[in-house]
This record gives sequence, structure tokens and C-alpha cells, in this order.
Amino acid sequence: MRRELIRAGLQESVNRLDRLKAVLNYLPINTEVMLKAAELWAQARKRGTPTADRKHSMPMSSWPPKLFKLQAQSQQKMSST
Repeated sequence: MRRELIRAGLQESVNRLDRLKAVLNYLPINTEVMLKAAELWAQARKRGTPTADRKHSMPMSSWPPKLFKLQAQSQQKMSST
């Protein structure tokens, strides 16, 4: 959310988010939390629950070919280690 507010130049909204941060308790993000978030996201998607606004989603058929090449290279590097 924050990065989109910054990208859109909505500084007052960023400031509001900062003020909200001061009154909410939240846990820091670490590897364990990120792994759990990935698990919960996958469960939601398997159930068919949308995880993003449809206007922000892009069908795989419209992904640039370079993205697939980069993904394949990344997977190859990971499997060779």
C-alpha cells in the first residue's frame, strides 16, 4: 500500500499511514512471517479467493516474454546450488 501511495504522489495519505502506525501494534516481518504469509496466500488462492483488485491483475498471456526468461534463469540458479 505504502509504495503505491508514494508512487501516486499522495503524500498526505503516506502521512496518515505513518500516524496509523503510531497507534497500531504490529510484528516485524522476518523469514518465518514471510513464509507463513506465502502459505496463507496460497491457501486463499486455492479456494478461489481473490488476493488483489482485478484491475491490477494481468493475465499470464500478456506477461512480457522476458519475465519468463528471468524466472527460468532464477529457478536454474536455485536448483544448481
